[in-house]
Amino acid sequence: MDQMGLHYVPSIPYTYEKKGMKQITIQGKGEKQAFTICVTSTAAGELLPPQQIHLGKTPNSLPSEDADGRREADELGINITVSGKRNSYFSQLSTMEEWLRKV
Repeated sequence: MDQMGLHYVPSIPYTYEKKGMKQITIQGKGEKQAFTICVTSTAAGELLPPQQIHLGKTPNSLPSEDADGRREADELGINITVSGKRNSYFSQLSTMEEWLRKV
């Protein structure tokens, strides 16, 4: 199993604008929402369904059932879950155990 944190809206420390502008908007500067994606394969090289881990303790922290791509993710068997913590979206023992039960 390997895991990687991904940002919904990547934040970059620079932007391009006309010289002399008084105000410049940087997309994603205030929003730092992210999730962890865990991918796994068998020893034979077969890819297993991934797990998406979101920040939060309850299902209210997850993308809604009608969010773009959610139905397709569910049909593909992607395990979408919460970390169980308010300040972390990282994989931990409880999320790995949940993934194992569903695979």
